[in-house]
Amino acid sequence: MAVSETPRVKRPDGVGSSDLIHGVFWALIPEPEQVKVARDGVREQLTAWGVDATDVVQTLVLGASELVTNSVIHTGDCSSRIDVSLELRRNGLRLAVGDRHGLMPRPVDADETAENGRGLQLVRALVDECHGVTEIAWRNAGGKVVSMLLPWPTQDCTSPSGS
Repeated sequence: MAVSETPRVKRPDGVGSSDLIHGVFWALIPEPEQVKVARDGVREQLTAWGVDATDVVQTLVLGASELVTNSVIHTGDCSSRIDVSLELRRNGLRLAVGDRHGLMPRPVDADETAENGRGLQLVRALVDECHGVTEIAWRNAGGKVVSMLLPWPTQDCTSPSGS
């Protein structure tokens, strides 16, 4: 069974720390069981921070699940760990999932009969619905990071104004 590190505070690569209020970091082993560790960790941390907007919590938990799953499936032996960070920032909530694999994820046009290929599309659609931003970038330490930033505080992910 894989064991992950205890969450710890981390400053994200390339993001100004002046906006950071709180942050946690998990270093996960790229194994399927770790997807649940990420989901549960994100949910528990958001609860600890008092984030109670159901749409926002569900979007971040689902985002963690999809992005960690993608890293587990697509990195193979190319990455010895998956980094997950969750940050409470002045301008929102940021979830980032990074690995050491050298190829960038690319969205695919999965038709209705495809069993795979919709994870990144789903994440982007949910983030857009919450008036947030999704980014895919190269990491300073090698590999890439996929992040999602949701405005916070917000009342409703589905309203045009975000409130």
